Amino acid sequence: MNKKKITIITVIFVFVVFVLGIGLLLVQHSQIGTLKKQDTPINKKIGVNYWSWQITASNSNYETFKAMVDQDFIGIKQFSPSYLRVSVGSFNNTKLNNQMLDYILEKCKDEHITPIFSFFALGDNNAVDGMSHTNHFGDYKVAQKHYRLVVRNTIKHYAQENIIWEDMNEANYGGNYWFNQPVSLTQAKDYIKLDEYICSCLMQYVENPILLTGNYTFMGKQTIDSFELSVFAGIPLKNKHVSFHPYIYGRPEQLLTNRYYKKFFRALNKAKASDISATELGFGTPKNFNGSYTRQQQSSYLRREILILDALGAKQIILWTADSTDHTWSIENKDGTLNSSGKDIHHMLKQLHGYSFYKRLKTKKNIYAFLYRNGNKSKVVYWSTDRKTKVFYFHRKNLSISSNPKVLLY
Repeated sequence: MNKKKITIITVIFVFVVFVLGIGLLLVQHSQIGTLKKQDTPINKKIGVNYWSWQITASNSNYETFKAMVDQDFIGIKQFSPSYLRVSVGSFNNTKLNNQMLDYILEKCKDEHITPIFSFFALGDNNAVDGMSHTNHFGDYKVAQKHYRLVVRNTIKHYAQENIIWEDMNEANYGGNYWFNQPVSLTQAKDYIKLDEYICSCLMQYVENPILLTGNYTFMGKQTIDSFELSVFAGIPLKNKHVSFHPYIYGRPEQLLTNRYYKKFFRALNKAKASDISATELGFGTPKNFNGSYTRQQQSSYLRREILILDALGAKQIILWTADSTDHTWSIENKDGTLNSSGKDIHHMLKQLHGYSFYKRLKTKKNIYAFLYRNGNKSKVVYWSTDRKTKVFYFHRKNLSISSNPKVLLY
């Protein structure tokens, strides 16, 4: 073989290796926002938010508080979540009422639920829940300094517990969610500094801590710009695991098609974030900020969004909410039992217990069919977004199909 041929072969080989290398890098950093095979069973990803403890904690005595928690846990136990996301704020000083938070933690242990402690920095508009800071500290900088003590005291107190931590709730939304401050690059840099402080406290006090960062509000016309400000300022680079709140306006399939969510996922991939978690999602009934929904629509949309988020690789999928005080969003009735939405979701998860998403099957555009596997066993979950479509042709059979996901042994 002459030198010219050797040179050509070498050049081709180097080029192929280069292309393959670039391809591997693109695959490695282009996973968020695409459907992909999962290793974790869907039922192990599910959790619920728990908000009403804050309201009750600031407006009642300890025994009344315990009675409320016990009643809420009736429904929580029926739902069998893997996670309970608990809002953490401060009261009139730099310390939490640890006695009440301790009680919730013990309830989680009893039910083998992993708590997620999410820090909330609310302003005057939510003073009734006892978490207001600007009520007591009118100065923005003083309020931030105060909240650092809240962060340190909380992390130090619960350092030995099995807790997943989450940084500032929806700070990118600004206003009431970030000390009543407007959205700006300065504001983004401020809450990233607090995020970094949370990281430093975790590293100081907690062995092998898990932190969900970002804690972004829903992505839409008014919020995508503020999200990009925080990406520009560097928040996903501080931690690879990013949490967000996909409160969809209408059909949950928009997670796969909506331009703002596509932009959101592209930005996270560009910032080399590795994992996502949905720590709030829901459809208020009969009406709320993300639309008007009947209880049946709520049930259907929640199940579909859970399936889509699972297929997108969300590590945690946390519904808003578990408690009956926020009744329009709740999966519980006022007596603590599961409502129809809660029952429907629980039934679907029971059918898919131990099964992990494998792939989306090829179907017509308006039909979704997800293949789930558990070892050698397979199930298909299917539904339609078109009311006119009544039949799903699958394996030489015509199956009835609707907007409600159905589970088929495959």
